Amino acid sequence: MPDEEYARIDTRERFDNALESLVTEACRAYDHWNLLLHINESSEEYIREIYQTVFFWNTVQRSLQDGVILRLATMLDSRKDVVSMPNILRLIEIHARGNGSRLGIKLADFDSVKIEDDIKSVHKLEPVVEKILTLRNDFIAHRSANIIATHRINLLPEITNDEVNAMLDLLYNLATKYAVLYGRNPTSRHMIGSDDYQQLFKALRKGFDLGEM
Repeated sequence: MPDEEYARIDTRERFDNALESLVTEACRAYDHWNLLLHINESSEEYIREIYQTVFFWNTVQRSLQDGVILRLATMLDSRKDVVSMPNILRLIEIHARGNGSRLGIKLADFDSVKIEDDIKSVHKLEPVVEKILTLRNDFIAHRSANIIATHRINLLPEITNDEVNAMLDLLYNLATKYAVLYGRNPTSRHMIGSDDYQQLFKALRKGFDLGEM
């Protein structure tokens, strides 16, 4: 039976937990990505402050970048044992119609949900998903033999900012859509304090200026 492929999520509680984790991870990936972009954008204005502590800022930027790649790859990984958007959508497609399902996620007006359209929207991202999975599998989670043997980072695929934004937007929109359908309150991904990095740069500037007096 098709639902046996996803037996790891076999109760309503596990389904709710999986869906909630996707919302949380989508928001965290968005937070990390936007902080990375803002730090990059601030590098010209605060070039002196960054170069005074360049190792720290390089480490922060690499960590944010790796975190975004890992979270995106996990949320878009279609392997059956992974809590991911493709797998959650397949579960909903199988069980939300009712048809005697014991998972307890039947939707009263299933046709209006347009689950098929949502599954297609994820499939449209497959070319860029393949790139993000390659980055995770061949460079971050593991190191491929080709990368080690040749020391050629340019063998890795390039992902544009627009591609990252497209993945982040789709994951957040789908995760929050189904979380609300299943009784959760909508979750905002615009967090209070997301501009705290500006205060840090200003404090660094003030400290350096005082040190030069």
